[in-house]
Amino acid sequence: MAVKFGDRLDVPLSIHNGGEFSREVTLTVTLPEGWSDKTKYSIYPVRAHEIYPVRAVLVAPQAERPRWEEITWKANVAEKELGSLTMRVYISGEGALPQ
Repeated sequence: MAVKFGDRLDVPLSIHNGGEFSREVTLTVTLPEGWSDKTKYSIYPVRAHEIYPVRAVLVAPQAERPRWEEITWKANVAEKELGSLTMRVYISGEGALPQ
């Protein structure tokens, strides 16, 4: 994944509940310095045996040098971590493919 300095990055995510009961899943993100999270919600109601689609919206920093960075999402229910996802993103002054 690549993004231009200061541009928006839309990331499609899915939260899957394979359990027997509905859950409220809290999604948190750990961002490198300078990034901002513009995702509208952080808590998602996921019914039993269903998938909830999420669109994470991030904004890359206005940086001076191109570099690879890591962004990590964690899904929790009642403060228990269910799983995580780490994505590497290349930020630069060059354009990236449209999303």
